[in-house]
Amino acid sequence: MTGPLTGRQAADGWLVADVLAEHILAHWPTASASAAADGPGTTGTVDMHRAEVHQATGVLSVQLGVPLAEALARLRAQAYAAGRSLSETARDIVNGLPQ
Repeated sequence: MTGPLTGRQAADGWLVADVLAEHILAHWPTASASAAADGPGTTGTVDMHRAEVHQATGVLSVQLGVPLAEALARLRAQAYAAGRSLSETARDIVNGLPQ
């Protein structure tokens, strides 16, 4: 069938993309090097950025009263519209900075 995706199909697509992105980042050669460079007992730069995105998604979900998948889509849209990285945008949301 051709045509635009339903809301459910789009949400499922974003969730699959997130899982794949996490898998790629977890197995990216620099991810372990980054964690090692941060020193023992730290989670590493890649993990920190991922955590910020998840936290910001939760914040937006509660603030906007929308499901997590929609909150993540809005977070991505905000980052894209502002010409900023997803991590930078997420960090500002978690820290309560105006967008």
